[in-house]
Amino acid sequence: MLNWLRNFFDRPARPGPNPPSAVIRLQDELVHVCEGDRRTASFRWEDLSRIRAWKHDCFTYDLICLGFDMRGTEESVFVHEEMEGFKDLVAEIERRCDRLDPKWWSKVAFPAFEQNHLTIWEALRPDGS
Repeated sequence: MLNWLRNFFDRPARPGPNPPSAVIRLQDELVHVCEGDRRTASFRWEDLSRIRAWKHDCFTYDLICLGFDMRGTEESVFVHEEMEGFKDLVAEIERRCDRLDPKWWSKVAFPAFEQNHLTIWEALRPDGS
């Protein structure tokens, strides 16, 4: 039993498909998620239909995550706050995405240990709605 507990607390928390060593790279109109020299996911800002935010419960702490949904596909790109480049990505979201709720971070972060799923930005439809 003690070995199981020790192993449980020693294992790294992995919230999704991106390993802890993944890096977010911003390049003009593109966002890339890379592991080493290998690109694991990417998207163009113009292809975004929605940005979602939530928290992943890592037992002793929460991890804020973002999901980027693309137009015309069910494909999404997922990132989290422990990835290198996350702060730059959030700054770019705030710069590019009008109608973004300025309090989205605190709405996702609190209360603690709740998932707090939230759509933080959605593209306008062709009719402007």
